[in-house]
Amino acid sequence: MEITEIKERLSLSEVLKHYNLEPKNSMLKCFMHDDKTASLQVNVEKNFYKCHACGKTGDVIQFIEDYEKVSKHEAIKKAGVLALGSQPTPQKNTNPLYKGAADFGQVETSAHFLEKVYLSFRKGIFNCVPAKEYVKSRALQLEDLEIGFNSGQLHYADRKNKDPNKREALIQKLTDVGLLSLAGTNSRTGGQAYKTFGIKSIVFPLKNKENQIVSFYFRSIIDNNNSKHFYLKNRSGVYPNYPNPETKKLILTESIIDAASLLQLKIINEKFSVLACFGTNGLNEEVLNSIKNLPELEEIIFCFDNDKAGKEAVKKYSKTLNDLFLGKEALRIGSVELPNKDVNETLQLHDEEIFTKLLGERKFIFSDEKEKGSNPDKTTFKEK
Repeated sequence: MEITEIKERLSLSEVLKHYNLEPKNSMLKCFMHDDKTASLQVNVEKNFYKCHACGKTGDVIQFIEDYEKVSKHEAIKKAGVLALGSQPTPQKNTNPLYKGAADFGQVETSAHFLEKVYLSFRKGIFNCVPAKEYVKSRALQLEDLEIGFNSGQLHYADRKNKDPNKREALIQKLTDVGLLSLAGTNSRTGGQAYKTFGIKSIVFPLKNKENQIVSFYFRSIIDNNNSKHFYLKNRSGVYPNYPNPETKKLILTESIIDAASLLQLKIINEKFSVLACFGTNGLNEEVLNSIKNLPELEEIIFCFDNDKAGKEAVKKYSKTLNDLFLGKEALRIGSVELPNKDVNETLQLHDEEIFTKLLGERKFIFSDEKEKGSNPDKTTFKEK
């Protein structure tokens, strides 16, 4: 969907509703600074906002970018999803599990619910110093990436609501999607206790073909030895999203954090799409299908870990992908040899320009020319 079409279909009032923001006399407290009084004016007729304190202004896309603290590219994608859902107006779901859930809005589908959950995670990371420090230690930029933090407080989101049915509905839905599980009796209140899935973890959203959040990946910030990685039950979706159909060069990483690391780099955003596998055994059917449906694809490049498991996985998956695209002679499959353990560690220990060099020296597989390491577009990566 083109940007002009998004702006025609998506109103500022719908964006405000999505985030459960209710202006009073067209004013909100500005979320871009410490605003003790409502300084942000919204004009829902003209789809425009302005903060009279900090001077920030913008349209619906800029609002999403500012509110979620994401890149312009991610804000456009999110606005496109909201625009697609704005017409026709979805019918109200009569399932009692979806009634209420006040702080998560009017939930009608699991994807809509998980969007609200992610928004809570996104806000959480900016309120947690250890989470921000962990992200910084991994050379990840909060402003450029979709990262949240699970503090374990989701089931308290509706605590201000005195309607027990609405609170019960929220807890039930969190349990249904796997974010909560029963944990005996609360010793203080005597009521039901709950265990939070993926607590004290940074969170990355997984998305379906429609760019909707359908699951999450959790990475613990407090336990580096056991139970470091978590996925919701019945995991689906890919990270960061399904590649653009016009993708010509695709980089595959071994992990989600490696993919996130590459997404921050200018050279990557200009020339490549990035897709994460779920480990050395994680080139699953959905990832394969998302690759298979790229009609313009010319090259696949592995950026797997520089260890035995990573190298063995590249050999195995190179054959899988070669068989998948059998008959497409123009497709090249190659691999980057990292100087450190993985992509993320390489980024931590070097300037990002190292990836210009590494990609320029990537080695190709299968044909004589490719096995010699000949890179037909190597000059594209040389610094001017």
